Amino acid sequence: WCTFWTAAELTERVYLATYKDLFEDGNKVYPLEIWRNWKEAALAVLDDIGGREKVSDSHYETVKRALDERQDRSLVVTTNLTPEALTEVYDDRIASRLAGGTVVYVGGNDRRLEA
Repeated sequence: WCTFWTAAELTERVYLATYKDLFEDGNKVYPLEIWRNWKEAALAVLDDIGGREKVSDSHYETVKRALDERQDRSLVVTTNLTPEALTEVYDDRIASRLAGGTVVYVGGNDRRLEA
C-alpha cells in the first residue's frame, strides 16, 4: 500500500499525536504508529515540501525524519523549489538527502499566475 501526506499535514499529524490528542475511528493515535506506518508502506509520498521562507523547527524535524525513515525505500517527494532554494528553506542536509535519489524536473508555466 501507499501512504500520501503533504508535508504540512504530516507535521500537524505528528504534532497532534505527540502534544495534543489525535483520534482515528475512536482510537488514540500515537507518534510511533505514524512513523511505523510511514516506514512500512510500500511507497510513501511527501507532497509539497516547498515554502517561501525558512520553515518551523517542527516542520523541519518532521521532513527530516520522513526522509530518514524512508532510507533505502521508495519515496516520492514533490516541491516547487530548486535545489538551491531547498538549501535556503531547509538546509544542506535536507537538500542533499533529496538530491541523492532520482530527481525529475517538471517545468512549465505556473497556471496560478496565468489568469
